[in-house]
Amino acid sequence: MASEPSTPPVAADGRVFVGSCDGTLTCLDPLDGNRIWTFKTGGWVSPLLPHEGRLFFGDYDKRLYCVDMGTGEPRWSFKTKGRIHSRPEISDYEVRFGSEGDKLYCLRASDGEVLISRRFPGVTIWSTRKTERNFYVTALPPGGGGLLYCLEPHRLETGWKFQSGGALTLPVAVHGYVWVADEFGMLACLQEGDGRTLWTARKSRGYLALADVFNDILCAGGQDGKLHCTQASSGRELWLFSTLGEISQPPVVHGHKVYFCSCDKRVYCLDQSGNELWHFETQDEITFSPCIDGNKVYVAGLDRMLRCLETIDN
Repeated sequence: MASEPSTPPVAADGRVFVGSCDGTLTCLDPLDGNRIWTFKTGGWVSPLLPHEGRLFFGDYDKRLYCVDMGTGEPRWSFKTKGRIHSRPEISDYEVRFGSEGDKLYCLRASDGEVLISRRFPGVTIWSTRKTERNFYVTALPPGGGGLLYCLEPHRLETGWKFQSGGALTLPVAVHGYVWVADEFGMLACLQEGDGRTLWTARKSRGYLALADVFNDILCAGGQDGKLHCTQASSGRELWLFSTLGEISQPPVVHGHKVYFCSCDKRVYCLDQSGNELWHFETQDEITFSPCIDGNKVYVAGLDRMLRCLETIDN
């Protein structure tokens, strides 16, 4: 890559995609890593969402893009008034996302036509996530701290909100519960229906990046260089795995294994009990989550390399 990566790699439709800090979106052949096409934006490419032959993504040039995955040709773009940090979300052929500032949008996926927009006066929208039931927004209030809004996804109306003393990471929601962490290492479990707090626990110094919950297990990467494994229903710590660098992006649970990258320049694979199965060392820090596609693990590092690792099941 000509520039450092700005997104985790994504594998879809027999291709691999990755965005860069110089505004380049690159499509690669997964067999040999050869470049198939590139698409140039005006800024820093934000995380990618593949859907039915199209790639949706925001950018620091304040646009949301829809690009054909086969050819790299633009289908449409939509201009906002703020940079777009997080991945857009799509359901019912509608694309939902927030731009830096105070506005959320719902666009028609086929042509980018605005269906709904909503302002959140007085806060800065930071990230968004669609779950099976709701649409979640993390925001920064002017006095500090963090807010999590739970919205009805079609009308973008607020159901409840949760406030913390620090900026909040993207939540994880499953089976009627929501887990969210803040920049000071506080982890909370909330009732998805009304936002009621069920438990809180102090887990780390600094941010926790949450993976999906599986078998009542919640894994989170920490700025303290540890992978924290917690019982999702109670907050009880199950095990820790230490690395020599910050784990700044969520681990990926695939099958019965946990994959994650650390700023100690390594990619790790653990079993559900926290035992290391293998690691792979690169030439520079890895600040993004790995992408798992079958027995392939794709990793984008600050050495401007996209690597494809092949795993062998024991």
